[in-house]
Amino acid sequence: GMLAQSEWIYWEALGLIIGRLGVLQLGAHTVPNQLLMVGAMAPFAFGTALAIRMGITLSSSAIDGSSSLDVVKKTKAMATSTSIVSVALFGAVTILMYIYEDLICSFFLSSPEVLDVLDKIWWKVCAFNFNLSVFAMFVGVATGLGQQWTLGVINFFFLWVIGIPATYHWTITLGGGLDAAWTCINIPYLLINLSLLGIFLRTNWHKVQDKILAGEFDQDPEVEKRPSTTQQNTEMTALLSGVSDSHAGYTSDDQV
Repeated sequence: GMLAQSEWIYWEALGLIIGRLGVLQLGAHTVPNQLLMVGAMAPFAFGTALAIRMGITLSSSAIDGSSSLDVVKKTKAMATSTSIVSVALFGAVTILMYIYEDLICSFFLSSPEVLDVLDKIWWKVCAFNFNLSVFAMFVGVATGLGQQWTLGVINFFFLWVIGIPATYHWTITLGGGLDAAWTCINIPYLLINLSLLGIFLRTNWHKVQDKILAGEFDQDPEVEKRPSTTQQNTEMTALLSGVSDSHAGYTSDDQV
């Protein structure tokens, strides 16, 4: 829910903080902000696809009769291999992003003053791009394991309890400027990734599978409140029968 998506709202608050630094710094921040938001769609798509496949695979033993051990092993191999491929792919993108800094920035602006500010933080922007790619994959793994609440709590803690106050303190109070801001942006995401990795390694995937399989037979409380289709059909048939009988009674009276 909103707790898990607090990561998106974090960036809005971050823009307000950096806006206090002035037009020059905000202009330089806008370039990586827009670039990363667009570029992040690819790793998040990988993560979403992985979450779907993990959910399907973990529940497959109820469909094809596969052993629980084989299914969990297959799911772990899928999550690990996809994460490795994603890290390698987007790691290569990050390296290209660092090499072609001038070309990329030329698409957005031409002001020498802004380009100079942007050049000082570019390596941190590239480091964050890789950080964000790992985060996107871990979001997929967490979703596939049904750990959205865990993800939401971790996001909120590191981004809002630690990230925003630290960013404001180092950037505005201590006057660290945009360079300090991007340092403070990287650290919470690095801590989130390490925390999620530790949780994944400690998670009992067999219990996760058992919960998924049990969930197939659990009814949504809202659904349980609604009458079943059979019950609705029975009530409708009875109602129509009553109406028909009433009409028949009226017809008989008229004929008499």
